[in-house]
Amino acid sequence: MNEYAYLAAYHDHPTHPKISGQIVDVVGKRIFHGTVHLHEGKIEKITEESNNESIFILPGFVDSHIHIESSMLTPYEFSRMALPHGTIATVSDPHEIANVLGMEGILYMLDNAKKSPLKFYFGAPSCVPATTFETAGATITAENIEVLFRDHGLKYLAEMMNYPGVFASRSSRHGQNRSSTEIQAKSRRTCSRIAQ
Repeated sequence: MNEYAYLAAYHDHPTHPKISGQIVDVVGKRIFHGTVHLHEGKIEKITEESNNESIFILPGFVDSHIHIESSMLTPYEFSRMALPHGTIATVSDPHEIANVLGMEGILYMLDNAKKSPLKFYFGAPSCVPATTFETAGATITAENIEVLFRDHGLKYLAEMMNYPGVFASRSSRHGQNRSSTEIQAKSRRTCSRIAQ
């Protein structure tokens, strides 16, 4: 919810804040006049009722794949630009900053994102550098991925860009390579972590 809308609703009704307007029901595919009742910052209920409000109230957008660093903004500054346009969360792959700064860059993004009201769901970069043909400033190993999962709360492995390495690992004539070895190590660790 927009921080300013919540504060205004709280100011008008401090014990039970509410926001009235035209509610966009994306599941029911309709728009109706109603009120969103809040409790401790969460939606408690939505009631259909007559009102004269012209504002539209609708769910926020989740950007399902983004590299925040491509915007040339920090996560905090990105959130300042995205929130007013309805984006409330992102599924983010910090691969690009990892390519340049490695773990230091990933940890910077995680720390900076904590200061933002937008929710950032970062994945662990799966292949840095992306291929053996790339010159990168850092390398992310299976051990680094384990640290990100264990100590920093990351929950998923981000996009795999070294598809030749994945395909090569399927063929016995190519044998094991760095990409397939790391995928297997990361998969084992991820699966065992989820099972716990």
